[in-house]
Amino acid sequence: MQLTQKTKTQRVVTKKQLGSIITEKVKNNPALVDALFDIAIAQWKKHEYDTYAKVENYIEKKLIKDMTLPPKVLAAMYVSYKDIPRYKMPMYMKIARKVKNKLINRHNLPLKLSLINI
Repeated sequence: MQLTQKTKTQRVVTKKQLGSIITEKVKNNPALVDALFDIAIAQWKKHEYDTYAKVENYIEKKLIKDMTLPPKVLAAMYVSYKDIPRYKMPMYMKIARKVKNKLINRHNLPLKLSLINI
């Protein structure tokens, strides 16, 4: 998805406004700078966790119902269910592979045996 000129200008204006607010509030106070960085890092980590947690939950529910589904099929199901562009499939396949391995390694011996026999 390409950004239009309007959204690019809005981003630049927002960055400038945010920069001016930060410099006005901080004014050479290192404690405030550290606090701002801590808040920003916490928000970033929270966002990073939230973005793929829903994907992992969806794939885990599907795998609990049918463990024989391959990661490619799981990724295709999620992409079609959420109307996500197809070019993002490899990323969702990696997530599905990770979730499937996590379920297998939870000491579920019947799951390991069913995968070996297929």
